[in-house]
Amino acid sequence: MEKTEEVRKDVVKMSVGEGDQSSVVTDWNAGIGGGVWSACELLCNHLLAHQDFYKPRFAGKRILELGAGTGLAGILAALIGPPREVMITDIGEHL
Repeated sequence: MEKTEEVRKDVVKMSVGEGDQSSVVTDWNAGIGGGVWSACELLCNHLLAHQDFYKPRFAGKRILELGAGTGLAGILAALIGPPREVMITDIGEHL
């Protein structure tokens, strides 16, 4: 008997800047780190809506995203800052 995995992929699209758009293809078969969680989408939308507030707070700072999965929030923080450094981490299977 052949075992097949159900493919569960989504595409999350976000506007990042004037007319620019980023797409992240998620693969939930990789486990909880393979997708973009709704909380991350909410955070990213908040950061984008308030870039003028966060830009000076991120600029030159070191940002650490723990358990990042796709790393979308850390990538967005890097685009907004720009920070001095962004480190995006997760467990080995999700890197």
